[in-house]
Amino acid sequence: QDEFYQALVDINIPIVLIDSYITNTGNSNMCKIGLEDYKGGYTATRYLIDHGHKDIAFASPPIREHGVVYERFQGYKKALSEASITFRPELVFERELDVETTIALGCSIAKRNDVTAVFSTADIMATGIMAGIQESGKKVPDDISVIGFDDINLCKLTSPKLTTIHQDASLKGTLAVEFLIDLLDKKPIKNREIILPIKLVERDSVKTLK
Repeated sequence: QDEFYQALVDINIPIVLIDSYITNTGNSNMCKIGLEDYKGGYTATRYLIDHGHKDIAFASPPIREHGVVYERFQGYKKALSEASITFRPELVFERELDVETTIALGCSIAKRNDVTAVFSTADIMATGIMAGIQESGKKVPDDISVIGFDDINLCKLTSPKLTTIHQDASLKGTLAVEFLIDLLDKKPIKNREIILPIKLVERDSVKTLK
């Protein structure tokens, strides 16, 4: 990341970073737009815990330090810790986001008897996991609950509809363009970093355990 950041600085052109945890060390040609990733990971996991789940798997693309997935992972671990639930590395599944891989992961999780819920850091992965669980003969959420992250349109088309963490991707893109225009026009920018809020969207993919 340090090399990438330095390369951007050396180019010396207006740059807007989206979902980046690179620290801006005073570059006047750079702005950043991000999300409450840590809070999102915490909120999703806390929601599952509040619904009686303790055996919660974490599914994501490869976790890289100081990236969005890393932040969501830290939020997941914080929620477990606060609830005095032991973090279990064997319930962390790092996979690529292609359809076949996510469905295969769902099938694998369905075969376990030590998982009641899954938090996935991307809806596209969560929907694949749901499909794999169902292909294996188990039901969502009766047997295994699933919560995602992003709130893409697909969440409303799955059966059951996917509970998830909402982010406003459209607003993120709009603000990025506005930042870039202001940088190109050399307008004064008071706040060079914007962190957008997350919101829990409850649907039908999480069961309350007694």
